[in-house]
Amino acid sequence: MIKGFAIILTINLLPDMNTLIKTICMGGLAAIISLASCKKDDDNNNNPRTQLDPVDTTFMNKAAQGGLAEVELGQLAASKGQAPAIRNFGQMMVNDHSGQNNELKQIASNKNYNLPNTLDPTHAMMKAMLSTLSGAKFDSVYISGQVVDHQATSTLFDNEKNNGKDQDLKNFAAKYQPAINMHLQRAITIRDSLF
Repeated sequence: MIKGFAIILTINLLPDMNTLIKTICMGGLAAIISLASCKKDDDNNNNPRTQLDPVDTTFMNKAAQGGLAEVELGQLAASKGQAPAIRNFGQMMVNDHSGQNNELKQIASNKNYNLPNTLDPTHAMMKAMLSTLSGAKFDSVYISGQVVDHQATSTLFDNEKNNGKDQDLKNFAAKYQPAINMHLQRAITIRDSLF
C-alpha cells in the first residue's frame, strides 16, 4: 500500500505528463541495463538440449514482456481511445503482438525456457496510469509511450540480430523488426497528427 501511495504521490508531484512518460521510460531503461548486466540463474530453465547465451535470454525476457505490454496496453487503447486512430492502433497492437508473442512462446518452449508472463514494473505502472486517464489525455500519453516503446524495441531486436548467438532468436528478431519499425512510424505519424 505504501508503494502505491508513493507512485501516486510521485505522479501528483510531476509537472506534466511528458515528464511522467520520460520518468517511466528512464525507469524501464534502467531495468534493461540492470538485466543486461546480471547473469541469470537458470534454475527454472535447466535444459540439457540448449544452453542459451545471456544476450539471448535477455532478448527473450524483454521481448516477451514488451509483447505482453503491447497487447494489454493495446486493449486499453482499443476500448478507451478517443480518436479513431488511437483505437485502431491499439487494436493493431493486440492483433500483431499476439501472433508475435505466440511464436516467441513456441521458440522458448522448444528450448525448454520459461518466459515471463507478467508485465515488468515500468509497463505495469504505465497500464495503471493509463487506466485512470480518458479522452485526449489518454490518447496523448498512450501514443507518446508507444513511440518510446517501439524505439526501444527496435533497438532490442537489432541487438539480437547482430549480437545474439541463437539462430532461431536471430531469425525471429529479423522477421519481426520490420513490423516493429512500421508500428514506430505509424505511432509517430499519429502522435504528430493529433498533438
